[in-house]
Amino acid sequence: MSISSYKSVTSPEALRNTIGNDHYSLRWFSFLIARREVRASWAGDDAVENRYRTLSSLLWARALLVVTAGTALAVAAATRSPWGILAAGLCGAGALLTRKPFKSCVRDIGMRTVLREIGDKTLREKTLYQISEHLSRAYSIPSLVDHIYRWDYGARIVVISAGIIAACLIAVILKIDRAPFFPVFLGIVTAAYIVFHAINTISLLKTLLAPLPHKI
Repeated sequence: MSISSYKSVTSPEALRNTIGNDHYSLRWFSFLIARREVRASWAGDDAVENRYRTLSSLLWARALLVVTAGTALAVAAATRSPWGILAAGLCGAGALLTRKPFKSCVRDIGMRTVLREIGDKTLREKTLYQISEHLSRAYSIPSLVDHIYRWDYGARIVVISAGIIAACLIAVILKIDRAPFFPVFLGIVTAAYIVFHAINTISLLKTLLAPLPHKI
């Protein structure tokens, strides 16, 4: 009896779950499938093109809700109106509701792309990072490892900068307006969170809406 040396490292089911549950993987695959080269490769496939349309609609809705939430929060801070806070909260909740269908679109298109480029058998012989390296070379994007490093580095800069700015703003606001510390602190943290997500959403939407390369 011969014993097969084949050992499954991952599986389509495991990879699909990772894309949906791991923040870094979801973000990397979302930018992968948004690349115009990947979108162009699916031209003519009605099922995938429908998923892309859904993804675009979700990103437009999220961008609108996030911007509206930021505007409502700014109005609430200027007028001290509870209605502005309520509107910001409702918009934030609406933006969160787009997350589940967003994950579904990214998982679906991402898995289709992986299986087409690598194949089921080869996929099972590779780790997530090896899969990302393969796709990054195929579509000229940073690998998942590079993405995690850049994301962590950028996040540290944002957190440190936001902390310094928040400390200065809180000191000025408390001195001039004599407002309670906790609401001011919470408002600044919320504003930073909104700006952070607005930048990410708009960046992804911009990539997704880039014109497809011309066929030669």
